[in-house]
Amino acid sequence: MVRGESPQLGYSVSAVVVDWEGTRPRRKKVRGGFEDSRFPGKGDELSNKSDDDRIIARQQLVALLFCFLAVVLVASALWGSSSMRWTKPLRWCHSTQPRHSPRCSRSRADHLSEYAALNMAKKLSPLAFTQTVVKSFMAQSGLEPQLLGASRFRVTSAAKGKVDFELDIHKDHTNRLNTIHGGTLAAIVDLGGSLAVSSHGRWKTGVSTDINISYLNPGGKPGDILKGVAVCDKIGKTLAYTTVHFFNSKGQLAARGSHTKFVAGTDNELGDFVVPEEFSEVD
Repeated sequence: MVRGESPQLGYSVSAVVVDWEGTRPRRKKVRGGFEDSRFPGKGDELSNKSDDDRIIARQQLVALLFCFLAVVLVASALWGSSSMRWTKPLRWCHSTQPRHSPRCSRSRADHLSEYAALNMAKKLSPLAFTQTVVKSFMAQSGLEPQLLGASRFRVTSAAKGKVDFELDIHKDHTNRLNTIHGGTLAAIVDLGGSLAVSSHGRWKTGVSTDINISYLNPGGKPGDILKGVAVCDKIGKTLAYTTVHFFNSKGQLAARGSHTKFVAGTDNELGDFVVPEEFSEVD
């Protein structure tokens, strides 16, 4: 290696001399890189140019990736905001109608208008909503209208999680001792638990997993009024726990019961405290 000073250029220059066999080209170290002896004056230019091309290519790739991510984010935001307006009616249609039902073959505009109408539906108070649920039991069930009677059983007050009711005791409610039958009270525990669930705004009240009742005092004779309170102690994603207490005409605790219900999938698709169309005009 030979070192020297170049007063014309103002910096030091070092040259590397290759072996005498000439197996490798001569390379001379200059400012900014090396000069190849095969391309005098061109080595640095070619090397720097290739380096610049690689840098530009990497920058372009990074820019394309950022553009792609931006497009994905914008598209997902737009899709999310639009799906909020029409996903629910589509789900409602496919979950409640046959697959090839004409109602499910409507356009997106029809679903949007239907969903807007559903959102504008009038919500009932807990009392009015629970009374309508009772009317649906009397219209669609087989046991309640036969055992209790539409005019004998009534809801007197309701709040979220609590329902007060009363029953006019008739002869067909009693046992051979002429007092209200234990089976009648057990049936009301079943109905009362369902009404306690419905007081949360749910039209569907699930199915029973267990019912228990304890009898403490005579419930009453024909002509008496039996009063009761149904409370939803807890409602979760799958189970609801309710208790029902009965009081005779003397104010004594006649019986107390518990009713557990499986309530998964009972969320009101029309909205809390909104009744189906066929019961919206029921007096």
